[in-house]
Amino acid sequence: MFEKNEAVLYGTHGVCQVIGKEEQSFAGSCRPYYVLKPVYEQASVVYVPADNPGLVSRMRRLESREEILALLRSSAGDEPGWIEDDNRRHTVYRETLQSGERQRLFQMIRELLSHQKLQQSKGRRLHLPDEQFLREAQKLVEDEIAYVFELRREDVVPFIQKQLL
Repeated sequence: MFEKNEAVLYGTHGVCQVIGKEEQSFAGSCRPYYVLKPVYEQASVVYVPADNPGLVSRMRRLESREEILALLRSSAGDEPGWIEDDNRRHTVYRETLQSGERQRLFQMIRELLSHQKLQQSKGRRLHLPDEQFLREAQKLVEDEIAYVFELRREDVVPFIQKQLL
C-alpha cells in the first residue's frame, strides 16, 4: 500500500517518510509494521501495525501543490461562519481535528483567524480554548504545506493567512 521513501501524513507526527515495512516484536507478538520517520522530529521513529486497518487508515498521502491551493482557495470563498455557542463550537472543532479532513481544517483555521482579527480590533484576544484549537489545526496542516511547498515551518502560518483571508 505504501512504498519505501514515500512521504505520508500521520496524525500528530505530521509528515513522515516511510522507511520500510518490517516484522517487529512488541509486547510479545511479531507483526508487520510500517516504519515511519517524522521529517520534522529527527529523533523519532513511529511504528504503525500494517495489519491494523484503523491505524493504517491514518496514514494519508500528501496532497499536491495544486490540490492544497485549491483547498485553500475554496475555503476562502465563503464568508467565515462563527458558532456563537462555545460548547457547540468546541465540539465541532474537536471533531474536525479528529477527522483530519483538510477542507474542514482549512475552514476552521479561516474562521478562527477571522474571529481573532475581529477580537484584536476590539482590543481583545481569542478565548484560550479557541487559541488552542487554532494552534492544533495549524500544526496539523503546517507540516504538510511546508514539505509540499518547500517552505520553512515558520513561513507556513503567514502563507495560510495570505491564502485564506
